Amino acid sequence: MAAWHQVEIKVAAHGLRGSIVRTDPIAVVSSVGTAAEGDTELGRTERLPNTTRPAWVTGVRVPAAAADATLIRVDFYHKQVAPGTSAHLGYATTPLGALTAIDGAQVSLPIVRGGSERAGQAVALLSATDVYQQMREPRTLELDFQLAETVFYGGKTQLFYTLSRAAAGHWVRVAQSERCRLSEFRWGQFDTLKRGFDELGLAGAGLDGTSLLLQVYKYKGIGSHRLVGNIQFTVEEVVKARAGEVGLLTFEPNPMGEVVAADVTVMHGGEYRNVVKVSLKLVNVTWRLKAAEAAGALQPPMQPR
Repeated sequence: MAAWHQVEIKVAAHGLRGSIVRTDPIAVVSSVGTAAEGDTELGRTERLPNTTRPAWVTGVRVPAAAADATLIRVDFYHKQVAPGTSAHLGYATTPLGALTAIDGAQVSLPIVRGGSERAGQAVALLSATDVYQQMREPRTLELDFQLAETVFYGGKTQLFYTLSRAAAGHWVRVAQSERCRLSEFRWGQFDTLKRGFDELGLAGAGLDGTSLLLQVYKYKGIGSHRLVGNIQFTVEEVVKARAGEVGLLTFEPNPMGEVVAADVTVMHGGEYRNVVKVSLKLVNVTWRLKAAEAAGALQPPMQPR
């Protein structure tokens, strides 16, 4: 791998405990110096409210011309940066070369509580990405959306969805999926939607804190469709979710639509090399039963001759 001149370090952590009531964590990234020189602060993150599993959006850019000779230290604080006080939650250290060698992948490190030199339950998750590569490659969004039904009495149902972003008090549609026909197993997988941030109109606004609206429609014919329901979310909350988490996002069905209720599972959320990947799945989907379909559903199955 060619030598990097500058990298951006992203910080996350699990198991941080600030007080009995809540934890408002901040991370400070420093390069470790000699006893005479002391450590040099390179940057710090924003303070996040009330979370023991922070994943900071703000990265810290670090010179990386001599990555193998640079030791990085990340200190974690509650509410304020106050070394030597109870606000200090601990620290983690790693050679910068250990991060640049795996190019954007996360490294898990134990967080040592100040003064004890013993690792506790908390862990730090650090990654480093080439800043030049970030500048050269535009940021993109990859959205995977699928549907797994549990109660369904429809026939040849085709669905599609649209993606909109919040802008000045209204929604602006930025993308639309291809149609997906539900299989005989009552399951549907849409093709991955890939869009650049500039295509989505988000290049200047940023995506992490922008509200997005995913609206699912039933295709009824050329120029005819009906809203099934919608999901509102931000990429930031999806990235912080646990894989397989149910209930973080809410599916709001159209009262006049075919779906009575459904739950949303966050299958995956993360960012790697300027690609934001989001994967959502509708589960426990209950479809509205029409009178004719209800009558057919109540008929006993035919016995084989």
